[in-house]
Amino acid sequence: MKLKRTILAVSATLFGSAALAGTCGPSNTDAWTSTNNPANLLNITADAAMGTSDCGMAVTTAAQPGGQATKHFVQDSSPVDESRYRMAVCFDPNGVILNTGGANRRLKVFNAQCAADASCANSDIVQIKLENDATDGLRFDMFVRDVGANGANKNRNFIPLTGDPVHIQYDLDLANGTFKMWLDATAETDTPVLDLTIDSSLWNGVDRFRIGSTDRSGNVPAGQDIYFDEFESRRSTFIPFVDCGA
Repeated sequence: MKLKRTILAVSATLFGSAALAGTCGPSNTDAWTSTNNPANLLNITADAAMGTSDCGMAVTTAAQPGGQATKHFVQDSSPVDESRYRMAVCFDPNGVILNTGGANRRLKVFNAQCAADASCANSDIVQIKLENDATDGLRFDMFVRDVGANGANKNRNFIPLTGDPVHIQYDLDLANGTFKMWLDATAETDTPVLDLTIDSSLWNGVDRFRIGSTDRSGNVPAGQDIYFDEFESRRSTFIPFVDCGA
């Protein structure tokens, strides 16, 4: 995996991308702003490769009682107070088995954060957790910040998953108060799995994005790998589909 970051000025629409491709090894996370890997549970491997990559990122599950010392993720800090943020990534749960009951049993795998502004320091604007629900099976438990929503300003939603590799894309537009999310979309006109009207006026913009295992997941079975690859972020334009199962 060569974690390649490309900064392009294409009508100011593409502010950063980090695709996981090339020769596998720890140094391949250099394209990301930072890597948090305290117990060496984050590895770049050929097994995790998706799309056209040679390698991808594997994160091994483990109990995370909380704090940076137990979290394993890569971080992109290239966004600067972005009021609109699009991201796409290949995600493969890889047969992971999670507990269906109890607290702290979910894995937070993606979060877009407002970290630079005093009014929303270190606050997740978009948070996506992986869970195994006793009734619905594997799914995302996710929220978008929304002043008008119940439950601590969280517009919470559940997205069913098949367990196969999937190309996830979302479009967060704080200025216009919308959030859309697609799974395996080949065009902007594809029907999103989420199409929300939100009021996120208390959160000024995205300053960083994390991928990996980033939460207080103290009730998670250990020793299972989940895979990530082909990450790209933009301000506004649709991110082309990647066949993550190819």
